[in-house]
Amino acid sequence: MSPRELHSAPFILAILTLLSVGRASGQAASVAPAECPVELAFFQPPSLSEGPSAEAFWIAAPARLPLGSPTAQAPALVYSTDPAGGPAEEVVLERLFGAGDRLEGRYVRAASNRLQQSGEAAPGKDGLSDFRFEPNDPETEDCLENIDDCAPFDAVNAYYHVDRFATEFWRDRMGFDPPFQADVVTHISGDGAFADAPRDLIKLAAGWIFMRNAAKEDEIIYHEYTHLVAAALGFTLDINSGVEAQAVSEGYADYFAASYTNEPRIGEWVVTCPP
Repeated sequence: MSPRELHSAPFILAILTLLSVGRASGQAASVAPAECPVELAFFQPPSLSEGPSAEAFWIAAPARLPLGSPTAQAPALVYSTDPAGGPAEEVVLERLFGAGDRLEGRYVRAASNRLQQSGEAAPGKDGLSDFRFEPNDPETEDCLENIDDCAPFDAVNAYYHVDRFATEFWRDRMGFDPPFQADVVTHISGDGAFADAPRDLIKLAAGWIFMRNAAKEDEIIYHEYTHLVAAALGFTLDINSGVEAQAVSEGYADYFAASYTNEPRIGEWVVTCPP
């Protein structure tokens, strides 16, 4: 691996230290069968990803943190893991800014690409600090065709899992307090998820052919958030990075997601191919 591909030696030393205290048993593994497309990380319908009719990706707000202290709390419904792990449970969202009536907190801002076209953080029920939205049926929802299937629940679920991972794992267990606010957007057209580290942005697709709604899968959210943490620690990639550097990046993301969940397999619920 060349020096161009490893942009920060201190980051590698930090990773080696973190690896020595991880608690996942076994190697994090992809669950995608051989019949699935090779590029399963993020897959858009051709009609939405090519040509003049291409859907514009969410434009993240300029990097900033709102004024005030992130001390507000609000009730919410979320999946503890994913829909296969049981029904949605009531939890308390923490570290919200202001009155706690929007999904904007110290570590994450969350919204829907279809429900919040303005780019603002998703609001609570009736504009109040209450995020107890019910999830849509994950087996029948079709957010790409029917906006009523783009549930506000999904952004709430994403907020909860990013905030939990940032605090319980990275800050409290690993001793690294993420210095950025992740911008998480649900209901992107296509399959999978994608992290845009330069903008601290995570895109969670609504699901199309090969995957279900990524916002409902905790391990996918943890995987993508780890890419942002890795970038904050100095491990950066661009279009000129070699495949080895890209593989290392994906390996880090799988490893730390698996270390937190103590599950060696990533994204079992979200991948649907072959049927």
